[in-house]
Amino acid sequence: MDILKVQKRDGSLENYAHHKVLGGILIAGATLEQAQQISDDIEAWVKIEATKKRTVKTRDIHEKIIAQLKKINPTAAKTFESYKKPDHSTIQ
Repeated sequence: MDILKVQKRDGSLENYAHHKVLGGILIAGATLEQAQQISDDIEAWVKIEATKKRTVKTRDIHEKIIAQLKKINPTAAKTFESYKKPDHSTIQ
């Protein structure tokens, strides 16, 4: 199978990284079991979406994770949703 690609906010492409999804969900406060289930579901979804439109946006993955977390761990969903990556583009 081809390597799955995701499009980041800046438009660049990178390989899909299951461990990043899993880690982000754990950091948000989900249990290991919840994080594994959601990250497995997300990876399956990315594979399906990739066959339809080739590239999945990280924003879409983020929204999908939030939707799944809201069903099983609303507190973790709020934490995950509120996290913003630092903007390193302004660092000189």
